[in-house]
Amino acid sequence: MTLRDLVSLGLGGTIGSGIFVLSGFIARRFAGPATPLCFVISGFCAVLSGCCYAELSAKIPVSGSAYAYVYTCMGEYFAVVAAACLTLGEIDGCKQTHSLVTSLV
Repeated sequence: MTLRDLVSLGLGGTIGSGIFVLSGFIARRFAGPATPLCFVISGFCAVLSGCCYAELSAKIPVSGSAYAYVYTCMGEYFAVVAAACLTLGEIDGCKQTHSLVTSLV
């Protein structure tokens, strides 16, 4: 990887540019004319997920991330597994964004 690739990978991971690149790619490739319907359905699912997360955070008086919630509900072992999964997901997301952006350029 060149310096330009590493800088673009870091910037893309920081500002979350994958959402802008992937939404257009998926809309063109798979959704087609039903793209607005797909956005409405995904927005509704995001609202439901947010309501579940808000209810969970209201029941647990500790502010924090998914690690704190899993630690409180299920224990330390499951919290470490959740943190590892979140880290691996972030790494994979950066990798996928980088490969898609470099294939489009």
